[in-house]
Amino acid sequence: MSKELRLNIILLLFSALCFVYVIPEYTADMASRNDFGPQMFPKIAIAVVGISALGLIVMELSAGRKGLRKRESETSGLGAVIGYVRSFLYVFLYLLSVTFVGFYSGSFALAAIYFRKLPKKVYFMNLLLLLILFCLIWFLFERMMKVPLPAGLLI
Repeated sequence: MSKELRLNIILLLFSALCFVYVIPEYTADMASRNDFGPQMFPKIAIAVVGISALGLIVMELSAGRKGLRKRESETSGLGAVIGYVRSFLYVFLYLLSVTFVGFYSGSFALAAIYFRKLPKKVYFMNLLLLLILFCLIWFLFERMMKVPLPAGLLI
């Protein structure tokens, strides 16, 4: 069993424990645990973590079966460090843009940065997925939890 697979199993078990025991324990004093609202955010967040861990477990098992595991030399070194720094820089710029121009404009700008690196034949599918994701985020925050998305300081 590889190290990544063990970590993903631990993450899945941790998210299941949090979803079943920890979150209901600390949100039990709220008006109604089955009500939509801000108290749903921890449940939704930990469910996303659990689903992501499950997906990573499936990917790891299928990659191991097909013999597609990356060697350690491919995922380390200066190139990996530059990739991590670039990712953190994108996240920092995204947080700044959401603060100043709002969620929708900032998210559109970040998507434009990532879209310029995609092949032209996958633009439509990724645009469709992006629109679905925006609609889900809007529905989750604005309608279910009644938490407004950031409008931005400049708008």
